[in-house]
Amino acid sequence: MKDDRLKVIYVDDEVPLLQLGKIFLERSGSITIDTVSSAKEALKMIPAGNYDAIISDYQMPGMDGIEFLQVIRETIGDIPFILFTGRGREEVVIQAINNGADFYLQKGGDPVPQFVELEHKIHQAAFRKKTEGLLCQSERTSRALLNATADAVALLDINLNILDANDVFSDRVSSKPLDVIGKNLSEFTSEDVYNTRKQKFDEVVQTKRAIRFEDSNNDLNLENNFYPIFNENGDIVRFAVFTRDITSSKRKESELSNAYEKIAQEEEELRNQFDLLAESEKLVKASEERLLMAQAIGHMGCWEFDRTKQTFWGSVEARKILGIPLDCEEISIADLEERIIENEFSKESFLNLIFNNTEYNITYKVNPLDGSPHKIVHSVGKVEKDSEGKITRVIGVIRDVTQEKLAEKNLIYVNNLLESLIKQAPYAILLIRGTPENITVIINNRFSSQMLGDPVYSGDPVDVNKPHVTLPRFFSTDGTKEIELKDMPGSRALLGEYVNREEYLIRLPNETEYIGEINAFPLFDENNLIIAGAVVAQDVTQRKRDEDVRDKMVEALSLSLALSKVGYWEYDLTEEILTWSDELFFYFGQDPLTYKPSIEGMRTLIQPDDLPGFNRMMQNTIDTGETESRNIRIIHPDTSIHTLKVVISAKKDDRGVVHRLFGTCLDIS
Repeated sequence: MKDDRLKVIYVDDEVPLLQLGKIFLERSGSITIDTVSSAKEALKMIPAGNYDAIISDYQMPGMDGIEFLQVIRETIGDIPFILFTGRGREEVVIQAINNGADFYLQKGGDPVPQFVELEHKIHQAAFRKKTEGLLCQSERTSRALLNATADAVALLDINLNILDANDVFSDRVSSKPLDVIGKNLSEFTSEDVYNTRKQKFDEVVQTKRAIRFEDSNNDLNLENNFYPIFNENGDIVRFAVFTRDITSSKRKESELSNAYEKIAQEEEELRNQFDLLAESEKLVKASEERLLMAQAIGHMGCWEFDRTKQTFWGSVEARKILGIPLDCEEISIADLEERIIENEFSKESFLNLIFNNTEYNITYKVNPLDGSPHKIVHSVGKVEKDSEGKITRVIGVIRDVTQEKLAEKNLIYVNNLLESLIKQAPYAILLIRGTPENITVIINNRFSSQMLGDPVYSGDPVDVNKPHVTLPRFFSTDGTKEIELKDMPGSRALLGEYVNREEYLIRLPNETEYIGEINAFPLFDENNLIIAGAVVAQDVTQRKRDEDVRDKMVEALSLSLALSKVGYWEYDLTEEILTWSDELFFYFGQDPLTYKPSIEGMRTLIQPDDLPGFNRMMQNTIDTGETESRNIRIIHPDTSIHTLKVVISAKKDDRGVVHRLFGTCLDIS
């Protein structure tokens, strides 16, 4: 039986604490703990241990927790790492975060809630790692499917904006794959070609059927297939476009036509010289009909069945499709029937064509005679009779549709994959319709059912106004004001409003409460009419608690800085915004009511001889991420000189790039 428990290694030089932690963390049965008393021993165990997460103390002999974390990130990778330590200094927290720790927990106090919180963080980190892996795998699979075909493939919205495209499409328009996303199809075609294709898309919308046609663009002859993609209401919301380059086929067709015209001229001369006009006319007519059919259907092949000799004749393209040697113009019909996989069905259809004059328009699989992989072909045929009603010829056309069928199968797979991702998403998703006073849930996943407190996850529409559906109550986040359902984000989305990250206190029927963050937006049809509303929600209770703890820590830090008379400033490198504490207005000799801090303004207040050193200090911190310090002289408006002790540290983003600077100033004049 597969062991679904999370496997975790716990590193701490305090053996009693290791034993206590192992007992607490393993008692739920969802985690198994390996303990080790030093980071160096842990590094020997981790490569072969297949661990889901690492818990580490900070202060350990030989190698501390931060050094251990750095080695893990350099050699092992992104395995979840939780720093669990009694050291609560701010620099330890900053180092942990900067070096890629997933969570930081401080020891001390009651061990029960402490280890409960640690267990929660383990599950949270492992789940996040697993989810990221699944999403990456899904994206790679979808992209591989798009690039598997030799045709140019694009996914368009109802306004012909490109939502996705494969490499063949981007190569054909001489762009990078990501550069075409979000652009309109009109940017890659001439105005005439775009107008023609727009008419074809309109025809697909009107008939709700796929369409195939040929056109030219940028000196290429193209065969286009437009397939509609429907939503749950049967409305077209997307187009799948498959475009094949048939320039070479068209050129060969033109060469064949020119060759025929030359032959026809020569035959006309022969007819004038020999008394074989009647037989020559039959041959010319047969050749003309074969050529006209080939010209009409482009890259398709044509065939003819000789009832007398029981032989099959095929054009060059037909012989290529069926794997018949090009130097063999006719083969026995019995030899060909042996290669058809659905032989009985094909044979019955062919006999019905000959004896009952019924429609012959079938798709079947065939194993080509040359041993190449089996193909899916589409064939259409008809019989010709003389004036007495006797069959004179059985003719038809054949086309290789293997790639089209594969593309259709791949498209269905991608759609099913996307629907599965919605159902398995780790947050609540609902699609609703109706009015704010009469709402019906048409799609939801299990997380939305959990957040609503009612088991409505069935895949069937649910009318929330029915008596058997019990809904939670909604309040402002402080719990002082109850919000009616008609004023909630989903109801407002049905009226056309876009709602972004609104928070509510949600009280379930069992009196359980949590803070929910809700996003909602309307969905439109091709006529820009609202057909549904989408609601995405998640439980942010724990995040709000963490934010409260952070705010209290910031408040305590600000108080500490004020008591120590240390000025504090922060500079956002992305937004180029500088903020600082009240002490710095005094240290820089500026009026808090009129002066707006900025990094350039700060530089103008520094004594010119000290400015290069200040600039180097800032740049070194940005380049290396290391903390820098320096004494800087400041010139006040009254020309007095004040010396400040300036310390600058950095914060990096998820890519390891410094995006924010933090500084402190102390007047040491």
